[in-house]
Amino acid sequence: MPDDQQKKTIIHPSRVITLANLLSILRAFLALPIVYSLAHDRISLAVLLVFFAVVTDWLDGYFARRAHEVTDFGKFLDPVADSIAIAAVVLFLSLDETRNFPLWFFIFYMIRQLTISLSGIYLLNHSHMVFGSNIIGKWTVGCLLYTSDAADDTPCVDLG
Repeated sequence: MPDDQQKKTIIHPSRVITLANLLSILRAFLALPIVYSLAHDRISLAVLLVFFAVVTDWLDGYFARRAHEVTDFGKFLDPVADSIAIAAVVLFLSLDETRNFPLWFFIFYMIRQLTISLSGIYLLNHSHMVFGSNIIGKWTVGCLLYTSDAADDTPCVDLG
């Protein structure tokens, strides 16, 4: 078989351990040092870690497609890793009394995630299809975070 045909072969979709999936797991665990950095007012480090989490989010999809390693587990894991990282940071910001971040956003975010998750479980059970995250959903969360912080005049994290 020529090299071009070997590269186009997609691995078995039930495979679990891939570089992309490991990057997603790393992103979920990045929530811990991000929250720790925020708790200790190490804002520059927190911003750097958030940037690194965003890069891993892009890289996991890139590597999965490039290496033809898009797996069902990865389609599940990517949005879960995003949710864990975002929920941990938003929960911390909402509960920290020195921040001015609305608790309603955390509640709204969790209801949104629950709705998406239950819909995905229903589709998996009835159509045996696994849908991954998409760019529209990622932009939606970013826009919601921006508008929730812009709702009043005081930022929840002082970058200055």
